[in-house]
Amino acid sequence: MFRHLLALAGATMIMSCAGAGPDETGATLEHDFGRRGTLHAYAAEPAAERRSGDEATARLTGLPIKSPRTPYVCTWQDTGQRRASGERNFQPEEMSLDCRFGSEPWVPPRSSDQEAIERVQREEAQFRALWRRDGAEWRLIGLEAEVRQPGSSAGFRSLNAGRDLAEVQLRESDIAFPRSHSASVRFRIVASLPRRPARGGIAVAPRATLTLAGAAQPKPDWLFRW
Repeated sequence: MFRHLLALAGATMIMSCAGAGPDETGATLEHDFGRRGTLHAYAAEPAAERRSGDEATARLTGLPIKSPRTPYVCTWQDTGQRRASGERNFQPEEMSLDCRFGSEPWVPPRSSDQEAIERVQREEAQFRALWRRDGAEWRLIGLEAEVRQPGSSAGFRSLNAGRDLAEVQLRESDIAFPRSHSASVRFRIVASLPRRPARGGIAVAPRATLTLAGAAQPKPDWLFRW
């Protein structure tokens, strides 16, 4: 296991590169906002049939777009310039970790309108972090998280980049950064986050602590940013 312990707020957020783990998928997120809970993410598998909007998106992008069977998946992707240019056989220089969590592997209805109705009745969380590689080290350059609970008038949202990252307390960050585009990424992250509903806005109470653990698979080509 590769350990990358970070100091609390105000510290430079740098992590050493480690080899990627086995092709495991699935993750959990624990939070202490509102009603404390544990949510889950699952392997990204395409839905049995295309949902509303998939066809239109596929026509616009020219890509074989499909929705995941359950929206609660955890993936990573290389967002660096070399990857965007079409190069593949190299170690990623920038990595985005994108996860959605729910209480169970819910399969949404095909109708977008019905999906929206059912979605507001579910507890969900989202997490997105962006790192950039600097030699053998990786630097955190952005972190966003959101927790939504049914019946709650105000959820928790934390959008952090640039100077705002000084208010993020990464108590633990144990990540096997990828050495190839086909490897899964194992991670354990414990973060105390300020409530910051808008990018660049002022942080307000309360803070929330999130604990994430598991593995993220490489983002499949069919999975559009959902």
